[in-house]
Amino acid sequence: MRDPSEFATMKRGAILVAPATDPSWTPLFTLASGVIVEVGGMLSHASTIAREHGLPALANVKNATRDAEDRRSREIGCVGRGGEENLKAASYEV
Repeated sequence: MRDPSEFATMKRGAILVAPATDPSWTPLFTLASGVIVEVGGMLSHASTIAREHGLPALANVKNATRDAEDRRSREIGCVGRGGEENLKAASYEV
């Protein structure tokens, strides 16, 4: 998802993949099963709101939106304080 004009395409349970988020994106976090953004860090909007919703999130993922456009299944893993987190996208929807 590249901008707010695409918000209506978000499906419940999909992983939200975006260049970055701001407060206008917050309602999408209630539908998402995880979040991946190209720009941001631990204190970015996407990371903060994902934490508030208990969602796994990855930030600063180069070319995430471009790579998601082919809609193939992806698995992205990371290691955090709670151990290994895996974002498995049955449908890597943007």
